[in-house]
Amino acid sequence: MSVASNIIEDLPDHLLPSIFVYANVSDLKAIDATCRGFQSLTDPHWKTFAMAEFGIDLDSGGKSSWRKGRSLVKPKYGPCIFKLIDPPEYGWLYAGSPIAKANDNFLVWSSDDIGSGLTNADIFDETPMAFRDTRTLNFIRTRNCPFPPHVLAICGPECAEIVLAANNSGDLSAHRGETTQIIDWATILPDGQMSIGYIELLGSKTHAIALCCGYIHLFSVGTQSLLNHISSTMMLPDISSMNFDAPFGACWGSNSSVGSITFAFACVPCKIHIWSLDETNNQLIHVQDVEYYPENTANMEERDRHDDAIIEHLGGADPPASALYQTIAVTDRYVAGNVDDGIVQVYDRSTGERLHNLIEKEHPGPDGFDDDDDDEDEALLYPIYMVAIGDLLVTSSMRGNAICVWQMKTGTLLKSYYQTFTRRISYPLPSGVPVTSMVLLPNFGCTAFVTVAGELTVFAFPENAKEEKKLDLMKQREAIARKRSHDAVDGEDDGDY
Repeated sequence: MSVASNIIEDLPDHLLPSIFVYANVSDLKAIDATCRGFQSLTDPHWKTFAMAEFGIDLDSGGKSSWRKGRSLVKPKYGPCIFKLIDPPEYGWLYAGSPIAKANDNFLVWSSDDIGSGLTNADIFDETPMAFRDTRTLNFIRTRNCPFPPHVLAICGPECAEIVLAANNSGDLSAHRGETTQIIDWATILPDGQMSIGYIELLGSKTHAIALCCGYIHLFSVGTQSLLNHISSTMMLPDISSMNFDAPFGACWGSNSSVGSITFAFACVPCKIHIWSLDETNNQLIHVQDVEYYPENTANMEERDRHDDAIIEHLGGADPPASALYQTIAVTDRYVAGNVDDGIVQVYDRSTGERLHNLIEKEHPGPDGFDDDDDDEDEALLYPIYMVAIGDLLVTSSMRGNAICVWQMKTGTLLKSYYQTFTRRISYPLPSGVPVTSMVLLPNFGCTAFVTVAGELTVFAFPENAKEEKKLDLMKQREAIARKRSHDAVDGEDDGDY
């Protein structure tokens, strides 16, 4: 045993944590590798780093959460970006605006439009939903939905999940295996309530939530009857002024206790309503309403002056007074929302103060930034989808099929990832392809997102060489399958993916 080891072992136990205070991330990694005793002493310092840099609570996610957050910002092996092939027999699936949803076990996606080149006869009045395994991204099967869905959700326990599908006409269906249940709103809605309008869906392992017509409709997951209606709670004390047909955002929150899950929705302008679902007692509990107020433009401009070439803060740029947030993300400390105008607003959850307005400048092309782009490209902004990971906000790009990683605390664009094609399309941005959905793959092994922009694109961030090799094999598998599919149809290869 070395002299240095003897010296450290002879130190009183209460001195070691004080010494570790001065360790940086590299030091902590080395200390962790020394012995189990030292590893247990570094936990408080890992928590400090994780919360300070990424707002990640290691009590809930462990050190893997720190590594995943770090891989997004400083990818050592990636990112690995590749496209997933759609099932050959349903090659037209992306004719409309595809949507996707994922849980621990599978990824499901479907189109919300049959497309101009198709007729009802082509799809037998039904729309297929395609499934892939979230661990390997292998194709599993397809399942028909009786209508083109605009919203998807997944609920139910592992291996007995239920896929929920809804459209803008008020149709809601539940699917498990070969069983389909159509929700009969006549038995659920209050007396005299006729209009359904836009439906937003959320699903957990024990419950499903349908937000529509001014009510939060709570369902439990059953067996023979897939969904059992429990209660309908008014979203607001007065719903008479609500526009039931206007799309709005909804999401699960990040903070939850045992048996309780937080969720949020934005059904009226300038407010996001935060509720909690008590899964044990089948109860909905109102937590808070976060209301946003216009701020002094001069103060915002002064506070938000940045010289970063990639990001521009727009001081005092408030969303229209009548606009609803169509996508939102809620954490313990922040709320982010977008009203389909290319700007992401970030607010302090406790005070409602607007902290940052985030907007991308154009993506640099192969030769850097192009200052001579025409006005048409400048005005081309696509809907933004978002996922919060601690204090990191991952969004789709307003300029096309790419993802951006923001730090909500500082309002900084940390990274922007997009794919350039080697053949046919030399550079797809800034005009890009509009993203219609974005999901986090929670059980993939490393941090990974799937964006849906005509096709499914995987943005994965391996944390080690083993994960990088796994992703390379997936990428090769999809490229071979795509080539075989195209060769079988018309003998044409679509280039490198």
